[in-house]
Parts: sequence; C-alpha cells; structure tokens
Amino acid sequence: MKSLIALVLLIVSLSFVFAEVDKVQQTISECQTATYLKNAGFSSSAVPTMVCIAKYESSFDCAATNPYNSDGSEDFGLLQINSYWWCSGGPKSTYNGCGVSCSSLFDCQKNCNCAYVVYKQQGFNAWVAYQKHKTECDNYKINC
Repeated sequence: MKSLIALVLLIVSLSFVFAEVDKVQQTISECQTATYLKNAGFSSSAVPTMVCIAKYESSFDCAATNPYNSDGSEDFGLLQINSYWWCSGGPKSTYNGCGVSCSSLFDCQKNCNCAYVVYKQQGFNAWVAYQKHKTECDNYKINC
C-alpha cells in the first residue's frame, strides 16, 4: 500500500513538472524578431520600431504572458496580444480579431502575424510599451 501511495505521489509530482514545461521561456534575438516581423508583412521601416516594442512588451520572450490586466483579459507572447480583442480561448476572449486561439500566440510567427493585424488597425499606439518608450522606439536600431 505504501508503495502504491508513493507511486501516485510521484506521478502527481511529475505531472506538475511537465505542466510547467509549456511555460518555459522562449527568448529569441532581435534579429529573429525582425525576421518574424518581416515575414508577417511589416515594412522595413516599421520593423525596428516593432522590435523595440517586443523588447519592452516581452523581453523577446515568445512564451510571455501577462494575466494582470484590470479587465481580466490576458496578454500573450512576443508582442503581448490581448485575449479580449484578438484571440479565442483566453480569459475574457470576445472578438478574436486575428482569428486564432490565444494559445497559438506562443508561436512567434503567429504572434507577429496577429500583431500585423493589430498594427494595420491601430498603429504602434496599440502597444503601451510604444507609448512609454516612443522616442527610443521611433529611433531604434536593430543590432544584428
């Protein structure tokens, strides 16, 4: 009986360890970020500003989340795409403007593709990081 209890406890412990694997940081470089943004459709003149935004939104972490929005929504991935407006299956998801699941936004390219949709509708000001670091982001130089 004791060995059965020990086995169950081991299995439960391992399930917590493996559940955390999904949340492992996925930091990429400025150059990788720029490539994803170009592939998403951003112009070469917009890419440096968006790289700067990614720096401040997620520290270039494709697995970043921010579950602390005052409206109960959550931000996902490299460019912190909001669940209320842009994806489905997340906290407070309502509009799904990018037509994707929130969990898919941990994929760097899908996140940049959705960011392009956001950008086309709202410009750089859609990101709080841009508003707070506008001067730096408007003059950002990518170090590749």
